[in-house]
Amino acid sequence: MTKPVPCILVTITQEAEVCLRRFNGRDCPRGGYHDTRVPLGRMASLADPDVAYRPPVSTPPPEDKRWPSHCRCGYAYLTTDVRQVFHEQLYRAPDGTLSTPRAAPAGWMWPSTWLPWKGPDGLCLIVKLPGGGEWVIDGPANNSSVGWVRTGTPPNLTVRPSIQTPTFHGWLNAGVITST
Repeated sequence: MTKPVPCILVTITQEAEVCLRRFNGRDCPRGGYHDTRVPLGRMASLADPDVAYRPPVSTPPPEDKRWPSHCRCGYAYLTTDVRQVFHEQLYRAPDGTLSTPRAAPAGWMWPSTWLPWKGPDGLCLIVKLPGGGEWVIDGPANNSSVGWVRTGTPPNLTVRPSIQTPTFHGWLNAGVITST
């Protein structure tokens, strides 16, 4: 059982972190798939409706030493594995902390602008779970034919049935995540 984690609603910023990313779809023993990113800096995000154009970030050649060579599990990337210049949206917590969803602490809650599902308020909410996974509250549920039902106002939500993902089982009650 993990310590209870209060949720906080974070807001999208007008910036993204630009990274060099290597990945492949094979299972990584540390969870998910092999995925490594090296930050290059920040730039205007397409989330900003006032930015009609953002300068392209050219893809460095494969011999550029900044490209990740290994996954955190030790897997050595093959020349055929994907190389990508990747933009990770930045979000801001009420205390001013900036983070990408991947690096966010447990309890961060943000609205998705890219997923098709919608909750009762028209938002599709995602929460960072203890242990690092992300949970799409308004997405399909694997432990219910109906999906999750949420009540309350973000971030003070209660959701039923329980949270059940491949890496976490617990509850969201009155804006606090607890594990079973």
